[in-house]
Amino acid sequence: MADDEAQLEQLHRLNTLADALETVSDALHDDDAFVPATDGLSLLDTKNGLLLSYLQSLVFLLLVQLRHLQVDVEDKSVADGVAGMSSEVQQKLNELRIYLDRGVRPIESRLKYQIDSARDKQAAASKERSLRSNNDHSGVYKAPRMNPTAMPDPDKRERERTNEPRKRKSQLLNEYIDEELSSAPRAQPSIGKKERREARRKGLLNNRDVFGGEDWTGLGGLGDRVSKSVSLGGRGERDSVLKRREKRRATEDLPRGEGTSNNNSGGIGDSFEKRRRILEARAERKAMKRR
Repeated sequence: MADDEAQLEQLHRLNTLADALETVSDALHDDDAFVPATDGLSLLDTKNGLLLSYLQSLVFLLLVQLRHLQVDVEDKSVADGVAGMSSEVQQKLNELRIYLDRGVRPIESRLKYQIDSARDKQAAASKERSLRSNNDHSGVYKAPRMNPTAMPDPDKRERERTNEPRKRKSQLLNEYIDEELSSAPRAQPSIGKKERREARRKGLLNNRDVFGGEDWTGLGGLGDRVSKSVSLGGRGERDSVLKRREKRRATEDLPRGEGTSNNNSGGIGDSFEKRRRILEARAERKAMKRR
C-alpha cells in the first residue's frame, strides 16, 4: 500500500515536470537568435556558457538543500548521499567562479576596446538595416534622424521683414541704456592736450641752447657756465661774478705819500688802522678778564 502511494506521488511529479517543460518550450521562440553565431566572439560565448552553468549549479544546490530538509534525519544513507551531492555541487560552483574571475575577466579587460568597437559596428549596421527596411516598405524618403531638418516656411521672409523695424528699435534702446544709464566710466577725448604737449616739446628743443639771442650749442658745457656766471640770480642766491666785481674795492696803486692818509679815498692805510684798533681792543678785554 505504501509502495503504491510512493509510485503515485512520483507519477504526479513527473506529470508536473512534463507540463512545466512543455510550457517553457512553448514560450521560447523558434528564432536563430538563441543559436551562437558562427562569426561571433568566442570569448563572449564562453562567458555566457559559464554564467549559465553557474546559475544551473546554484539552482541545483538550492534544490538539493530543500530536499535534504524534507528527508528523514534517521535515514543516514540518504542524508550522506545528499551531503555528498551538495559538496560536489559546491566544488563545481567554485570551479566556475575561478574560471570567470581568473580566466574570462582579465581577457575581457584587455579586449575591451575591440569588443566595444564590434558592438558599435553591429548596432550601426542593425540600425541601418531597420531604416532601409522602413523606406522600402513605405516608399517615401525619410531624412536621417541624426541631422534634424526643418520644413521650408514660405512666411518666414515676410515675418523677418515686419520684425526688422522692431529689432532696430530695440537695438537703439539697448545702446542708449548702455551709454547713458550705465554707471561704468566712459572714455572722453582729450581736447588740446596733445597740442600743448607738442608745443612744450618744440619750445624745449628750440630754446635749450639759446641765451641772449645767441646760439651756444657749439660751446657745450662752457655755455652753461657762462650763463650761470653772468646771470643776476634771485633773492637768497649767491651774488654773481658781476656783482662781486662791482663790490670789490679799488686796488689801483696810489701815490707813495698817500699810503696812510685819512682822506676819503679808502686807501690801504685806512684799512690797516682799522685792523690795528680792533686788535688793541681785543687785547685790552683779555687783560681786563685776567684781573
